Amino acid sequence: MFNEMVVGPLITLFLLLLGSVDTFMVISTSMNAYKAWHDWEEYHSLRSQFQMMTLRMFLKGGPQIRTNDPQYFPFVVADAMVRMSGPLRRS
Repeated sequence: MFNEMVVGPLITLFLLLLGSVDTFMVISTSMNAYKAWHDWEEYHSLRSQFQMMTLRMFLKGGPQIRTNDPQYFPFVVADAMVRMSGPLRRS
């Protein structure tokens, strides 16, 4: 991922400054870099939303069901979010 986000565009820019770069290489590298940065931003956005949902769930009293398996924890949070209704209120 780091190669597509940083190294590839830097190499392409260096070759562009030297004047020995192909147009298709510039287009390909630009598209790959854009997709990698977009995926990275989307991942961090979803991660932030999940953390906010988890915090809101714990502020409301925690999930109704429990699990010790980290693979199923997102489903526990999803179940708790579905069970919660209305705005966040302090009890």
